[in-house]
Amino acid sequence: RLAPPPVVRLSQPLEVSYTAAFESWWNDSFGFRRSLVVGYSRALLALGVSPTPSVIVGRSGWLFFAGDEALASYRVVQPFSEAELATWRRRIEARRDWLAERGIRYLVVIAPNKETIYPEFMPEHLNRVRTVTRLDQLVSHLRAQSSVAIVDPRDALRAAKPGGTL
Repeated sequence: RLAPPPVVRLSQPLEVSYTAAFESWWNDSFGFRRSLVVGYSRALLALGVSPTPSVIVGRSGWLFFAGDEALASYRVVQPFSEAELATWRRRIEARRDWLAERGIRYLVVIAPNKETIYPEFMPEHLNRVRTVTRLDQLVSHLRAQSSVAIVDPRDALRAAKPGGTL
C-alpha cells in the first residue's frame, strides 16, 4: 500500500511528522526512483567511485566496508595497549564464566572481514602501518593469558583461496 500525500495545514507550523510523511509519500510516488538510484550507483561504480561514504572501491571492482573504523583497523593505525587487551580478556572471561554457571559452553569464533582474507583487492593507497593487527594481538593475548576457547579461521580461509573465491 502506497503512502498517502501528507496533509498540509497552513494554520500550523510544519511538524517533524510532516517531514517523515512527506519522505514516505515521495519515495512511494517518485516514478522510476529505484531504477534511477540503482543506475546512478552503477555509473559511479563504473567510474571507480563509491556511491556511499561507507563503502570503498577496491581493485577489480571489489567493494569494502569503510564505516565503523574499518579502514583504521585494516591499516593497523593504532594497536591495542596492554590495558585494552586486559580489558577485552576480562570481558570475554566474564561472559564465559556467566555462561558456565548456567551450564553453557562459551566459544569465541572470529568472523573475519573481507579485507583480512583478500587484502590484495584493497586500494593501493591504503597502506598498512603495522603488520600485526589488533585482532592478531587479541588472539595472541587470549591464547597466552586465558583459557577461553577461541576459533580463528583466518589461516584456513587464506589457505582455501586458491580453490576459488570463498
